[in-house]
Amino acid sequence: MRSFKSLFALVGLLFCLFQANAQSYQQVVQTSGSGDKVFLEINLRNLQESMDSIFSNLSGLSSSSSSVSWGDVLENGSNPGMDINFNSYDIQGLGNLTATGTLNADSLHVSGNVDLDALFNVDGAATFGSTMVVTGATTLNDSLHVNSGANITGTLEVDGETTLNDSLHLNSSADITGILEVDGETTLNDSLHLNSGANITGDVVVNDTNLLQIIASLEARIAALEAGTPSASFTCGTSTVTFDGHDYNTVEIGAQCWFAENLRTTKYADGSSIAEVTDNSVWTSTNDGARAAYNNDASNLTNYGYLYNWYAVNNAAGLCPTDWHVPTDEEWTALTTELGGESVAGNKMKSSSTDSPSWDGNNSSGFSALPGGLRSNGSGSFFNEGNFGYWWSASPFGSSSAWYRLLFSASDNVDRSSNYLRLGFSVRCLRDE
Repeated sequence: MRSFKSLFALVGLLFCLFQANAQSYQQVVQTSGSGDKVFLEINLRNLQESMDSIFSNLSGLSSSSSSVSWGDVLENGSNPGMDINFNSYDIQGLGNLTATGTLNADSLHVSGNVDLDALFNVDGAATFGSTMVVTGATTLNDSLHVNSGANITGTLEVDGETTLNDSLHLNSSADITGILEVDGETTLNDSLHLNSGANITGDVVVNDTNLLQIIASLEARIAALEAGTPSASFTCGTSTVTFDGHDYNTVEIGAQCWFAENLRTTKYADGSSIAEVTDNSVWTSTNDGARAAYNNDASNLTNYGYLYNWYAVNNAAGLCPTDWHVPTDEEWTALTTELGGESVAGNKMKSSSTDSPSWDGNNSSGFSALPGGLRSNGSGSFFNEGNFGYWWSASPFGSSSAWYRLLFSASDNVDRSSNYLRLGFSVRCLRDE
């Protein structure tokens, strides 16, 4: 009987409070619609005044009322699918925060866990006292500070400083313009772009082969600079160069160090892909970098490598690996001069009849040239394999042509000429001086 009296008293008290403060309570939560979504805007001051009034009046009825926390009041986990819009408010002192919809805020400070299944957008700083889990994209126009782990399956974009006292795990890309500091393990299943410094005390796990190669190369060069020694123990003629999964032999000719075989990379030096174009109409019309195996037959790559248009040669990403480049017209001339001039250099550059694969030179230079043919800029067809070899230079000639070198059967000559940019020629790489 006593419990029923208490229940009736509680209901009556709540009704009286609502009647006395109806206008105030109506201002606590305001809703607005956008499409099929409903956004809630919470006036924290009105909410606090209303809740303080309720707790004050309830304190005489229940000794357990003091155990109710702000985390219990503000947690939206019981409202799955709702979007939370905290714009125009700085949110502080929350306990745990869980949402399956989009969360927008000016700034957000949470002392507990954050678990979001959708987008997370904050125009100001975001601070979390515990873990942060976001399934969708995360965008912050200021700083991100997490005292425990962060696990993000979408994209992370931060304009300010990013500090984590535990681990950072990303299943997509991260783009940070400020400083990244992570005390725990960092796992990236995609790319990391930093416009400032990084300070990571834990392990870095990157599931991107090209990025790992770039990181390893940068670490080696930094170590070499600190030691005051060359960036690697490289000996031209005996050392090989690994690029896009293939080991290239090298040869020293005079003061120059060349690849001893044609380029066959599918990627630029920055890891971006070079389009493989098999369709003739696309080949003859593109102004982008492109590659093709002779006759679109991958079996020809072993001997001849890829044929590239000059747009690939001229791409700012770099067609050759780090510390190497496509030779200029002047550097080609330096090579033929070293070998006695254009009238005799061809015989010394072509593979010999005893080489495998072979041609009809003596290959005294070790250049090991082979007749890889060309791909036409007018029809997209392939010509001259087995009799002619063409190699691009990095030097343009006017606005629609570039210089190249030509070797051909039954001749000791090296021909220097220019031709259209959409032609498909072979490429050799030359080591930077």
